[in-house]
Amino acid sequence: MEAGIPTCPECRIGLFHRRLVSYLAMLDWRIVSVQKFPARVCDLCKYVEYDKSALAWLQTLLETGERSGRTLSPRKRGYDYEKPTPHVDPS
Repeated sequence: MEAGIPTCPECRIGLFHRRLVSYLAMLDWRIVSVQKFPARVCDLCKYVEYDKSALAWLQTLLETGERSGRTLSPRKRGYDYEKPTPHVDPS
């Protein structure tokens, strides 16, 4: 295992990598969809753990009913996430 990279609690083998993923949730029978949401993703089983501070920010935003049109900008908030690598079919 590489030093400093946490292992996955689900499969206990894979390593977590920071990624920007889609986040979906239900709020009062409405679907909330956030693109490019900060998370850690297991490289083996694809288990996802969403960033706790980003979740807290989103929860505050939704609870206050703020409709300012602001968007989550992970780069401006100090996150450093890897861009996903495209899958290449060997055949």
